[in-house]
Amino acid sequence: MDTYSASVKFVLEDGNEWWFTGVYGPNLDAELHFLQELRDIRAGCPGPWLIGGDFNLIYRSADKNNPNVDRAMMGRFRRLINELELKELELLGRRFTWSNERDSPTLVRLDRVLCSSS
Repeated sequence: MDTYSASVKFVLEDGNEWWFTGVYGPNLDAELHFLQELRDIRAGCPGPWLIGGDFNLIYRSADKNNPNVDRAMMGRFRRLINELELKELELLGRRFTWSNERDSPTLVRLDRVLCSSS
């Protein structure tokens, strides 16, 4: 399986631990492997967890400025977020993070930060 992420464990002065995982998701045909990789990473990162980067996935239709979305993949990503009990840290100052830079551009939010509820 390809690797789309890297994790780091932080240990605070008081002994508390938390994890950060940086991701760069695949852009075609490997999304299911990527979602499974995130499940596997979470299993190895107990406790508080922050995950962020370019997921190359959307989980709600408002993440794109047109109706051309892969609803099945969007549903899988949403189910993963719910399954892993993640919350999104909202993006400030802009709605989208990627553009195809055409005259009538496609705009998409692919970059995000999610955190465990703990």
